[in-house]
Amino acid sequence: DKRAVAFSGFIANKLELLKHFRLSEANDAQLFAHIWNEEGSDALSLIYGQFAYVMANSHTGELHYGSSLDGTVPLFRSERFEPTQWVASEIRQLRSLAGCGEQLDHEGLVHTLLFDEIPDDHATPYKGIVRCSAGEVVEQTYRPRTMAVHLSRPWQIPAHNSLPDEDWREYFATTFSEVVQQYGFSQSVGLFLSGGLDSASLWAELQLARQNDAPTLRAISLVYPNMENDES
Repeated sequence: DKRAVAFSGFIANKLELLKHFRLSEANDAQLFAHIWNEEGSDALSLIYGQFAYVMANSHTGELHYGSSLDGTVPLFRSERFEPTQWVASEIRQLRSLAGCGEQLDHEGLVHTLLFDEIPDDHATPYKGIVRCSAGEVVEQTYRPRTMAVHLSRPWQIPAHNSLPDEDWREYFATTFSEVVQQYGFSQSVGLFLSGGLDSASLWAELQLARQNDAPTLRAISLVYPNMENDES
């Protein structure tokens, strides 16, 4: 089994997965590869976060690639699956290939500039290059003279509507804390502090997660005296 993986982004439920698979330590790419080795493509239903990945198996001729449900980390591919499929995290990487993205797609350019996903969320400014939809997974199998393509969406947004309010608040607080604490402080950390609930909550949780000998945690606010958008 000769498998290679390219991974960009982060896994939000990393601590939970490390515990479940009895791993003491692994970066996100290593964890992704390990879970795939254990669970196959079913691994995708276990992983939540913001990421894109490409998984290739030279022995079986299988190629998997996709992005997480939120679509924060982009993934682009050549529009045609044959004769060669190209996948990249940036459009410019695909445009360096002959015959890929050589002409502007004016309709796609308009939709991109307007952040408009209607009528086609695959649209990009260049002909021959499409964006993988958020949460979409492409599975390709190469065989002599044949190729099969299967598209799926394995991720579902977790539903907790049945939880009482107190349990929901506890679930959110625990999850938020786990996501923050999974990142160690190997160097000084900076945080933009706007004065709102989001950044203030993150600041408080980061302070709790710091160890006694951890590097300094610095907060930065933008100050505009006598202006409505002053964040101080």
